[in-house]
Amino acid sequence: APGTGYILFTRGDEIRLDLSGDRKNYVLRWIDPADGALAERSVRVRGGQPLTLPVPAGGNPTVAWLSLR
Repeated sequence: APGTGYILFTRGDEIRLDLSGDRKNYVLRWIDPADGALAERSVRVRGGQPLTLPVPAGGNPTVAWLSLR
């Protein structure tokens, strides 16, 4: 359901997600799909607007996981 959480995959340098219709607050965690490891640092993300998220391992396969705070 919208607003529950989001999983996004990329091989690029950034991820774009339009949260204009979703004003909830999320925690962003990066996942390495090769081994399932979570990045140590998480970031708070506020909805209500389009987001452009730079990928920490730009150019490499990466998963972004946004979950409700």
